[in-house]
Amino acid sequence: MFFHARTTEPRDSWTHTVTGRDGDQGSGLVLRCRFVPLSGAAGLLADRQDEFLPLVEHAEHAEEAG
Repeated sequence: MFFHARTTEPRDSWTHTVTGRDGDQGSGLVLRCRFVPLSGAAGLLADRQDEFLPLVEHAEHAEEAG
């Protein structure tokens, strides 16, 4: 899963700790996250997570055009 968002947040990377009930799979797992330009994301994603990037790019360009 990934999210597409625009931000003025100055950070380049951050960590996220997965939360859940005791015994939930992944609970306590620490993920290292980072922002990457949309144009360079396709080569970094695994398991076909880049499948819908062209749709995100199309929506972004349509939004910019107004």
